[in-house]
Amino acid sequence: MKLDRYKGNILVSMLISILSILCVFRGYTVSANEVLPKINRVFVEHTPLIEGETQSYFLISNYNGKVQYALKIDKVSIVNKKTVLKPYYTQNYGEVTDGTTVYKLDGTNKFEPGNYRVYIYVKRAGVEGKLKNKDFSFDSIYTVNINCYGKNEKGLIYSDGKMLIDREDFRIGETVEIGGVENLPGPSSTYKYSLNIFDINKNKWLMDVSKYNGKLKYIFDKQGQYILDVAVSSDSTKIVAHKNRLINICDNFKVKSINYIDPTTIQVNFTMAPDVTDVQNKNNYFVSTSEINTISMVGDKSALLQLKNPIAKDTLYFVNSIKLKDNPLIVTYPFTEIEKRTDNESPFVKNMGNNKNSINVTFSEPLKNIGSAYVVQGETTIDVSEKFAKGTSELKFELKDFSPDESISLIIKNAQDMFGNTIEPNPYIANLNMIKTDFTKPAVSNIKVISPEKVEVTFSEKLKYPPIVMVGSSPVYFDEYSSSDNITFLGTCYYTLGKNTVKVISYQDLSGNFGEKVERELDFKAEKTSPRLTGVEKKVFNNKMYLVLNFDRYIKQFNSSLIIQGTRELKTQIQTLSFPFAATVNAASYLKENGADKNNLKSVIIDISNIAVFPTGTYKVKINPGLIMDFSNNYSSEITNVTFTCDGYYNDGKELFIVGSPQVSWDFSYIDIEFSKDISDKTALDVSNYRINGQCIFQRVEKRSNKNIRLILASDHINYSGYRTLEINGVTDDAGNKIDKYQSIIYLGENKKPYIDYAVLKGKNTISVIFSENVYPVGPGDFEVYIDGTRVSDNKISILKYTYFTKEVEIKVDPSIILDNATKTIQIKLKGSGIMDISGNKAVKDVYIKVLK
Repeated sequence: MKLDRYKGNILVSMLISILSILCVFRGYTVSANEVLPKINRVFVEHTPLIEGETQSYFLISNYNGKVQYALKIDKVSIVNKKTVLKPYYTQNYGEVTDGTTVYKLDGTNKFEPGNYRVYIYVKRAGVEGKLKNKDFSFDSIYTVNINCYGKNEKGLIYSDGKMLIDREDFRIGETVEIGGVENLPGPSSTYKYSLNIFDINKNKWLMDVSKYNGKLKYIFDKQGQYILDVAVSSDSTKIVAHKNRLINICDNFKVKSINYIDPTTIQVNFTMAPDVTDVQNKNNYFVSTSEINTISMVGDKSALLQLKNPIAKDTLYFVNSIKLKDNPLIVTYPFTEIEKRTDNESPFVKNMGNNKNSINVTFSEPLKNIGSAYVVQGETTIDVSEKFAKGTSELKFELKDFSPDESISLIIKNAQDMFGNTIEPNPYIANLNMIKTDFTKPAVSNIKVISPEKVEVTFSEKLKYPPIVMVGSSPVYFDEYSSSDNITFLGTCYYTLGKNTVKVISYQDLSGNFGEKVERELDFKAEKTSPRLTGVEKKVFNNKMYLVLNFDRYIKQFNSSLIIQGTRELKTQIQTLSFPFAATVNAASYLKENGADKNNLKSVIIDISNIAVFPTGTYKVKINPGLIMDFSNNYSSEITNVTFTCDGYYNDGKELFIVGSPQVSWDFSYIDIEFSKDISDKTALDVSNYRINGQCIFQRVEKRSNKNIRLILASDHINYSGYRTLEINGVTDDAGNKIDKYQSIIYLGENKKPYIDYAVLKGKNTISVIFSENVYPVGPGDFEVYIDGTRVSDNKISILKYTYFTKEVEIKVDPSIILDNATKTIQIKLKGSGIMDISGNKAVKDVYIKVLK
């Protein structure tokens, strides 16, 4: 049996085309445990390749991750019966792409006549390849042999024009039509076509699926990626030309995936091209750990989201319904996904520098929290943790008071990256080498006589050591309590009356600069007035609340046990109650050794943290005379009008947190939350402190116990089932500890109630009822029909059309009842209580719906 010339050409050409792209995989050995990217098949975009043309390559891989491709071409010649390879063209690694999808690699070189060997390199994106040669580092190589014909050769078809097809994305059941190949010379009637299809998912050819003179068409019934191979021939050609094109067949328009690109970038991929305006609307997205900065398109089926803050483990992504570009009536279903990317690499300090007094610590990656960060400067510890901003990779702070030769250390402990990995080493300790930038001499600002045996000296800046001071020929002594700020120093001298010379002989600032000697003649005498109270404030030391009494002078001694008395007022919703108050309390010096934040020789502290002694209320009290004595032996008088409040608690320093995970009820109507401690009613019952994906959709908050609350979800507010982020901010315990920025991923089912959208008359006796969504089960007893307000008997109503899940129900009324009378008003009402949607939400009933005619 003879084959006709055209069919013979097609089969031979297909064989040549397939053989021309068979590849030789270079045999490099890697660890058996490693999964590396590997190219499984390559299709060239067109054949024959003719002098002056470029070539593109469709690359098929199955690596589950991001990859990059590079290209190298050698020209092949035979010299003395030996194959000689001469480097011809090199194209470096290009854009990052998904290793599970077909990638089109466009070569930019124009070919000369001859034979070529094409090497296509692949490696994991962003890292060095496992293997290396003189050209590239790589994970694997695929080799393709191709040849290029000269322009003057006869019988060639130039197939480098575009395949005539309107797009690359189609839905299942659509007809894919191809109008041939662009720019073929001469009348189109001289060419014969055959459509061959390669099913990438099945790794299988469908040969000659459509062959005739005219348009090529095919209807796909399965989702996937396909290579369309249009074979072109004519009576005058010696080689059948081929033009290849990649198309995508989708089951529907939806969000295909969300890919992590880097800590502040994600890519949202769609199965088909979305509407550009809709896809770039920030309101259509929610990222639980960050606001969105910008959105840009990548190709026509992906959107790149640049975030303000880095992504963390368990970040929730949400994409709202997006319109299809070619048909705005088709939209995606809302999409949710949780970031499950794992990162086991510990963060580390990448660089640390200082500019004058500024310290800049750079980490290897963004951190979720800094843990604790503090500077040890001599005996002083400075907390710099608050200088760090969550989600950044830098810690910046300033040291204002230091000397160049001083030993200063930075300690960072328990810092964690966005995926919970702890800093290495932990703790991180570094010595800070500070540079002297201050060459200004310190100066004496003031010298003041406090009493016959006390003198105060104030300087223009902090000193490194206490100064050397003389009164006459006698030294002034300074102890550890002499200064609270290293600027003002209180010294003790021999008892002196009358005029005498105070000499400030030597003093040195923190930068090592010495000041000029100063002498002043002062009059030493005793103060005759009583110490005066200048202010009252509350402060927390060692997790206890203290009342601080500030005086106008230094305190020599005080009465540690004293009686305060007056009244306590308590406001209720109805009235203000007043109670007499008296208590014996203990006073102490305002010193570090007593738990204070610094040494302050002009203040005393009183412990008011005992709730039994100081219950909730506003206090107005007086303090008996003799609380303190100054250095001139003057006692304080009675102190009146001391006012302060106690709210029944003090900050105990113990963290408030959520115990376990929030528990969602089976019907998604409420969420139960347990706290670690007793919580404040005022903040716990404030519904605005709880949000779902940034929105407050709770009807109310119920307090179940001192530690437990129940969030009641508002009905009809959840329009799709999926994961969401529960956020809690501003809830405090009875000690004032606050929960801020708490987030937990929860699953919520759709809770919108189905309802009758409309009803319309179909014929004389049939009513079509359209629901807002699919519902079940529906029976004849679920509806009532009214004509001019009179109810039709139930035994005269039947269900004509109904499927298990349906949006449309047809109700038939007995033929004896005429419904299409234009003057009559017909209404229906849903009364069945069992009708529900697929999520179990019961339909809205007992609402009269007018039937349209």
